[in-house]
Amino acid sequence: MNYQIKLFHWPERGDHIIMVVRGFVEIQGFKQMFRKVGEMTELLSDCKVLIDLVDANHRLDPAAIQTFVSEFTPDQWPSNSKIALVSTPQIQQHNQILLLAASLSRRGYKVAAFYDSKSAI
Repeated sequence: MNYQIKLFHWPERGDHIIMVVRGFVEIQGFKQMFRKVGEMTELLSDCKVLIDLVDANHRLDPAAIQTFVSEFTPDQWPSNSKIALVSTPQIQQHNQILLLAASLSRRGYKVAAFYDSKSAI
């Protein structure tokens, strides 16, 4: 897995982080991604985050997702931040991202899954 991450500060639109991920991603990769974004948003309030996984392949089984979500603590992510996860349109890949987003949402985080970046924005 490799990724590029950029932080944008727009006075009229707020703070935005865009992360583009490529390659094969397992649950450890998701932990690394969320940890990095969490570090970058630590001092930002109301940050909007787009994690683009369109060029990535991932394998997330439901048990791994539940373990990941249960280990996720409020101090890792500012509560005002919003996360958009953009997956490839392949149904199996999208369903995994959809389950991850739904699981995080049930824990009170503002997360949604999308098929394309335009919809996410």
